[in-house]
Amino acid sequence: MRTMRRWEMEGIGRDRLALRERPIPVPGRHEVLVAVGAVALNHRDKMVIESGRGLPLSFPFIPGSDLAGRIVALGEDAERFAIGDRVISCFTPDWVDGLRAGTARTPLYRTLGGFFAGVLADYVVLPDHWLVAAPATLDDAQASTLPCAALTAWFALVERGRIRAGDTVLIRGTGGVALFALQFAKMHGATAILSCSPEKKTAHGRWARTTSSTGIGPMGSTRCMRSPTITAQTISWKPSAAPISDCPPRRRPSAVASIRSARSTVSTCRRPPCR
Repeated sequence: MRTMRRWEMEGIGRDRLALRERPIPVPGRHEVLVAVGAVALNHRDKMVIESGRGLPLSFPFIPGSDLAGRIVALGEDAERFAIGDRVISCFTPDWVDGLRAGTARTPLYRTLGGFFAGVLADYVVLPDHWLVAAPATLDDAQASTLPCAALTAWFALVERGRIRAGDTVLIRGTGGVALFALQFAKMHGATAILSCSPEKKTAHGRWARTTSSTGIGPMGSTRCMRSPTITAQTISWKPSAAPISDCPPRRRPSAVASIRSARSTVSTCRRPPCR
């Protein structure tokens, strides 16, 4: 029997998280088997492991929500993808369109790695409609950061904020959501104001002023302001045999992307930039 490695929680707490050998799962009807290329670890994953967040977890539980990988097997009637296709996961997989189920008092929080079993494994089986095609221009490490951080920033600025050229965007922090928001703001011709701690100011301020994600000309101005704290570091990760708890806080085995933070706040302003 072919086996794989998978991170599993036997209970709440980092001491209950362990790397296990398990049989490679077989896809059922309308399901696909994905060979995981990279998983982006968010601050939420740390919270789920350490506190459970009050979620109805069924143990053993697999953490992690954001993957990029390749389809290696198809279940019966799985027609959405072909073997060899590159895909990324969806953070809230059963919410496809329209209003989200639940209410403000009782929200329906059904996410990968927080309700449904997560993706921190060599292989995962998922319904084919829980996946979307990965961008051809991004490698697995880059693409794996899209489902949570990038989509959060896009939804805030483009879907809700209706950002346009001439707007001013205030971005708090220098983590994953913040850096995606910065790129989206500049891509739309907005002025971005980045609030960050002093030690982050030079590196991220220089990056913001010189990096273009579109290559289509001027991308607006950027300012960096002081903020007292920066929180929650995460990385994009490939499965490794070393326990997470044994790794240095900012370097884990097979880390393949920049350290990112997942706690950021994005807001937009329609007024002209302050001078």
